Amino acid sequence: MSPTDRREDLSAAIDFVLKNLRHWQLEETVQPYYEAWLNRLEDSDEACDHLKPPEPDEEPRGPAQEWRYRSFLDHELEKHISEGRLSKELCAHLLEENRLRGRKLRPLIHMTVPHAEIADESDETSSPNGETSTPSSTTSVSFLLEAILDPRSLQYLMMLGGGLLVLGLVIWLATQGFFDNPVVVATLLAVGNLAVLGAGAFMLTRTRFQLAGRGLALLACMLMPFHLWFYDSQGLIVLDDGGHLWIPALVIALLYTACALLIRDTMFVYAVVGGVTLTGLMILGDQTIARFWEGAAATTLLIGIAAASIHAERAFSPGDGPFSRKEFGLAFYRAGHCVLAAGLVVMLNWTVCAWTYGYGLSDLWLDFTHTPIPFTEPALATSHSMKLLALGLTLTATYLYGYSYIVVRRQLVWVAAVTLTFLWSELIFVDLLPLPITANLVITMFAATAIVMNTLRWGISERPNRGADEDEGGAVAQDTSLLISLTGGLATLLVAVPLCVGITGYVRAMFDAFTVQELGEFYMLAMALTAVAGYLGAHTRRHEPGMGSTANWTMSGLAAVLLSFGVLSYNGLDSWDITIPVMLLLPLAIAAILTAWRPTFTVALATTAQVIVALLVPLAAYASIHGVGLRVAPATGVSSPLMFAAILLETAIFFVLLTIRTKSDVTIYMSALAASAALWQVMYFHEYTPNAYLLCYGGLGLVLLFIHHVFTTAAVKRSNVATAIDCVGHLMLSIAGVGCILMSLNRLWVDGFHGETVLLQTGFIGAALITSLMQPNADLRRWYHVLAIGEAAAMFLLVTFGLDLEPWQKTEIFATASGLIFLLAAHVGWAREQERPQEWVTVGLAIGSLLTVGPFVIGMLAQRFDFYTETTDWRFVHEIGALTVALILLGSGILCRLKSTTVVGGIATLTYVATLLVFIRLPHQLQHMAVYMMIGGGIFFVVALLLSIYRDYLLSLPERLRNRKGLFRVLTWR
Repeated sequence: MSPTDRREDLSAAIDFVLKNLRHWQLEETVQPYYEAWLNRLEDSDEACDHLKPPEPDEEPRGPAQEWRYRSFLDHELEKHISEGRLSKELCAHLLEENRLRGRKLRPLIHMTVPHAEIADESDETSSPNGETSTPSSTTSVSFLLEAILDPRSLQYLMMLGGGLLVLGLVIWLATQGFFDNPVVVATLLAVGNLAVLGAGAFMLTRTRFQLAGRGLALLACMLMPFHLWFYDSQGLIVLDDGGHLWIPALVIALLYTACALLIRDTMFVYAVVGGVTLTGLMILGDQTIARFWEGAAATTLLIGIAAASIHAERAFSPGDGPFSRKEFGLAFYRAGHCVLAAGLVVMLNWTVCAWTYGYGLSDLWLDFTHTPIPFTEPALATSHSMKLLALGLTLTATYLYGYSYIVVRRQLVWVAAVTLTFLWSELIFVDLLPLPITANLVITMFAATAIVMNTLRWGISERPNRGADEDEGGAVAQDTSLLISLTGGLATLLVAVPLCVGITGYVRAMFDAFTVQELGEFYMLAMALTAVAGYLGAHTRRHEPGMGSTANWTMSGLAAVLLSFGVLSYNGLDSWDITIPVMLLLPLAIAAILTAWRPTFTVALATTAQVIVALLVPLAAYASIHGVGLRVAPATGVSSPLMFAAILLETAIFFVLLTIRTKSDVTIYMSALAASAALWQVMYFHEYTPNAYLLCYGGLGLVLLFIHHVFTTAAVKRSNVATAIDCVGHLMLSIAGVGCILMSLNRLWVDGFHGETVLLQTGFIGAALITSLMQPNADLRRWYHVLAIGEAAAMFLLVTFGLDLEPWQKTEIFATASGLIFLLAAHVGWAREQERPQEWVTVGLAIGSLLTVGPFVIGMLAQRFDFYTETTDWRFVHEIGALTVALILLGSGILCRLKSTTVVGGIATLTYVATLLVFIRLPHQLQHMAVYMMIGGGIFFVVALLLSIYRDYLLSLPERLRNRKGLFRVLTWR
């Protein structure tokens, strides 16, 4: 092994020793010794006799290396003890743990030449050739003995044996009749107990059998409380009769104290505190005092002993030694907290019995046990002095937990305990006030405490960590972070409790299925304080990740809404149609604020407003539509649907404002839904027909699509908001169109022909075709074609099977409708074809023109030449329809320069004019036809004249619209 490798191995072994000493807080005494050794190793090669060299196959950080280093640590500890650097008592636990770990490592090591055992050189044997070796049988036996004789195993075995011994002693005494003479038995027990205690103390102080002596002493201390039970059960000193049982309890406490001082084991500290506590309780049971069963006396005693024990921690010196602060001081500190917890449990039982005695506790006891309750009403329920005492005790507990956190140990459980005991003190303080204890008063107290907690959290978070070095500053920062988290969680819980109670009060006030909760001044005060507490909680978390700030903002907003309800209810305005519109003003105000400003907590405020809207709008919908179970009828009476429409309109405006701020497509859909529902409510109140609903929603959808197509630029169309508006328009038009088809089929089944429905279907067919022309998306165009065909098919069925007509009349209608469909399809194809004409367009124009005007012309000729006599209004259909359709075909053919429609329309017009000669003998009919001809001709002339005058302007309109010139400059305005 090279000198460099040897120095590195020795340096690693020294680091291993320092690491273990630092873990046991023993490095301060020997730190300079090892620092000097490491400095010498840097300059020269220094060998160490008790650090064996590594084997060739030894792995770094493996079990063999750790075993060598632990052997080195064992020799170092023995050397420090012998040279006086460390005491044997301080190193005892480290030596024990080091050797135990070395024994566990031995089976893992397979070495040809084993190293020396840790602190056990006698196990080695010499072979005939002089080399040291350990036979396998000897190693196995040695390992077995070491496992059996392990100190911890022996301690556990003695504890188990001691427990079984006590149990067996009690059973044996009972079976042998020793309890027949209690005085003799008590004397023997006392002598035996003292003998065992003396034996344990002797072994601890005069022999090397420390473990056995500690076990005997603990066994004696475990048996001591048994004497008190024995004295009471055998009638020697009876507690119920006021016997002086405190005297033996005091003797036991003194013995515990003597054991603690003699044995110097912290375990006896708990026995001392327990003995003192037991003695105090026995004194309360003495006949001259007789207050063992009084909650005030027992609680005062326990909390007083706890306070003394907790403060006793400071009485010990902070240095090392058996009676140091970190040993005996902490033991007193922990024992004091155990007694404090017991005192608070007793006090909780005392206060619960006092507060519930007159409110059902005695009746509940009688129902379950069928006997009267065995104690009278506690004085805490009526006595002012007892209430002051209880308040002082809970405040003392609050102080003790705060003292424990600030002075002794910064454990977060003490912060939670401070909060709970302080709330307890507030409840007792409220009970002291000359006011009836109500839910509103209690939640007011909780909200006020939440404000205090959030203010405290704010102060802690804003305070910098000054006056600490880097390591201490990091620990303080981590501790402060945990404290901030705990206080924030407690404050959030304190805000949530009054908010839940406030929501419960609102529900009780709205519905008569629950007992009404009075909403008075304290309810409004509690909600106001809750809103403030939620705001403070949100403000202190404004820079923290997570949902803490959002949750507090939401609770603050809900509390503000409940506050507005409480104010309205207090003034007699508690019906839903008054309160909900007013309560919705808060989310509207939040949305307006977010639109005008951009605060850092935008997401939290938006979430708060949306939660409020999501809770109130369904409630308003239930109250308006169903209304079963409401406590108060709507103030607006039959006009309540209009108030619900106003609520929905508020909701729509709210989502529009959010859209302006967030540019989200979801809010567009929500605003469209709310606005549609509001429009529905208005139309429902005014009793509009179903046709009006469909016409209104379909028209609005078409308007939205037209605005999106004409008045938005290409860049705007790609935005989320524009896309959402386009989707809303498609949805409204499509839903209304499908609804029109279903309504026409329903009318066909129930009512038959309905002229308004036919006109509505015609409008939807036109709207679908116009929308298909505006859409660049092929799927949407195909959908609107399908919708138009469906509307036409439904209209055909309604007309064909709904009208009470002759078969030939229905045939005319079918032919004309088919012709119109052919013409519309052919004109759409003609508008889309380029330089290359398509054959189907030509055929469609010809067939459509003939089918459209043919039935009218044939019917007109048949009437004029007396092939049949028509006495109904159907003759006017032939006369007026033939002229109207002929003029439309002729005019559209001339404007579009389409041969088929021009020729067919011209022939039909000439036929109509030529056959007027048959009316020469009927001047009245001729006069009517002439009027129709003059009107049609005048319309043609005026339209043609206007088109010729404004031809150039109309041709420039598309270019002016694209470039936003002239009147279209308005589209560029903000």
